[in-house]
Amino acid sequence: MDHGGSLGRARALFPNALLPFVDLSTGINPHSYPLFDLPATSLSRLPEAARTRELTEIAASAYGAPSPANIVAAPGTQILLPRVASLITPGRALVLGPTYAEHARAAVIAGHQVAEVGDFADLADADLAIIVNPNNPDGRVIARDRLLALAAGLRAKGGLLVVDEAFMDVGPREHSLCGDVGQGGVVVLRSFGKFFGLAGLRLGFALSDAVTVERLETQFGPWAVAGPALEYGIRALADIGWQDAMRTALADESARLDALFGRFGIPVMGGTTLFRFLRLPHAADLFATLGGRGILLRHFADRPDVLRAGLPGSEEETMIHVCSLAKIEETVARSGADRMLSLLAAGTAVVRPASISKENHLHLVMHDIAAAQDGMTMPGEEHVRNLLDFARRWDRARPMLVHCYAGISRSTASAYIIAAALAPKRDEAELARTLRALSPSATPNPRLI
Repeated sequence: MDHGGSLGRARALFPNALLPFVDLSTGINPHSYPLFDLPATSLSRLPEAARTRELTEIAASAYGAPSPANIVAAPGTQILLPRVASLITPGRALVLGPTYAEHARAAVIAGHQVAEVGDFADLADADLAIIVNPNNPDGRVIARDRLLALAAGLRAKGGLLVVDEAFMDVGPREHSLCGDVGQGGVVVLRSFGKFFGLAGLRLGFALSDAVTVERLETQFGPWAVAGPALEYGIRALADIGWQDAMRTALADESARLDALFGRFGIPVMGGTTLFRFLRLPHAADLFATLGGRGILLRHFADRPDVLRAGLPGSEEETMIHVCSLAKIEETVARSGADRMLSLLAAGTAVVRPASISKENHLHLVMHDIAAAQDGMTMPGEEHVRNLLDFARRWDRARPMLVHCYAGISRSTASAYIIAAALAPKRDEAELARTLRALSPSATPNPRLI
């Protein structure tokens, strides 16, 4: 089944795209919880039962569960889907759609007869009713009182309501059912990796009545959650300050993304602060055009007029393009850059592309050296001042191209300087790690840095 976030598939679809890809095809927070040094025992020893209990206690508090007995940790929510669908005898499973397709697939695996419905009222006829709330990909939210009424009806006939709250960390949390699972007949799923930006850890939770939780725990057996996931879950779920600040930051970033789409006449029809929902008749063409330029959105084959756009890691990451002297024309054509910074030794000619005006081109003369050498121009403070002045006049409506001769040293150092200056609150070490991930061959000029 096709999912977002597959760079291998993207390379196959867009073999001539400008690399690295700007991946907006997922709903995962691009600003992950701060990495920290793990205790060696989290890798060398089996997880301690006491550490698992500590995680469930913290998670129960974070999600508002009635008690730790109402929550079970798992290696991601994906693995929970067929197990939860198997909690009741196979019958009629109805999924409120359109939504995340793996729910229907999991219900089929569990032996149910599955159908997708578009009307919430139709779910009352189900034995197993499945709702994603907030919904993926359109962000639709079903109010808590309506969900409770549905749950009561299903419970009365031995049915089950499954509510996937994978994006509730950035949704209207007053509509969460996490605090209402004690009566039975309801299972709530919570994802850790999406909001905390640590999807690779594989950590998720199911919340339900104590008997149902015990049934799920029995299916998993001991050591279901790996040591590193335990450590990150315990620390991150207890870090309320980080969570509150991140919700504010994501709201600001999604508003900026909406404004960017609006600038190009692309209407945003919904979503959450982790992804935006776009519906337009030429969605497939836009997906192909942006993909060819190295920008990945999520397109849905069964809904050709729909796109989903996640958040970029930062405006600077997506808007600053680094290349060599030989790749200027190609990079400008693919990125749409209308501003260019050249960092070259005296006597090295550079041809400014016709699409970049003279006023939007800064040519700084310097050699790629870190210490004084006879006959060479060493990078200096005046160069950096001019570079920063040029960057601060940039309105960021379109990308900037930064190049040197090889695209490895002076250009990567300058891109780092610009990104750090334009995002002064961002951790510079994290920014450096991002630069290294995007360009493993980068060797930023130490004198410029």
